[in-house]
Amino acid sequence: MWVNPSLDRVEIEKQMSALKKAGDEAVVKREYLGQDCYGGAEAVFPKWKRETHCIKHDVLMPNIVGNQDVLRFYTVLDPATTSVFAVLFLAYNPKTSQIFFLDEIYESDRRKTDPRSMWTRILALQRELVPNSSIKWRNYYDEAEAWFANDVMNNRLGGSLTPTQKSKYDKDAQISTIRMAMGEKGYFIVTGK
Repeated sequence: MWVNPSLDRVEIEKQMSALKKAGDEAVVKREYLGQDCYGGAEAVFPKWKRETHCIKHDVLMPNIVGNQDVLRFYTVLDPATTSVFAVLFLAYNPKTSQIFFLDEIYESDRRKTDPRSMWTRILALQRELVPNSSIKWRNYYDEAEAWFANDVMNNRLGGSLTPTQKSKYDKDAQISTIRMAMGEKGYFIVTGK
């Protein structure tokens, strides 16, 4: 452990504890302890643990369907035609602040990433996840990929899309918020298909 007589040790310990609680143990090691920290699975989301955050799909989904009147459903799209087209299907419980990751599409075959094919798959998976047709999914896409939303709307493929506003926000602060949610038991739940 280090010794620096010009700094209040109690205050430094508080800062280190807060960083560890937020999942920033690499910052503590690098900035406070002068240790080498290498990237990898723990670099962005160090608190991610399959045994803590995953629930079997067939266990989670009846709970989701049974509480669908309380939940808000979201689809978040990161469109691409020359790399991976990624889509997350989420549910959020505003009463408990729980976030449920229901499913994903991770398509790297460029022949399947055109707007019509992807939007058809997205709508079908929404219906499969929550069969109740009265449930409204809120669909968000990366604001830098307006071509996708324009194509969906111009071809009248149904549904609505809203651009994200991620450029307005600090990326590190947003990642820190996710880390904090991961650190609280039961707030960040992923279906383990």
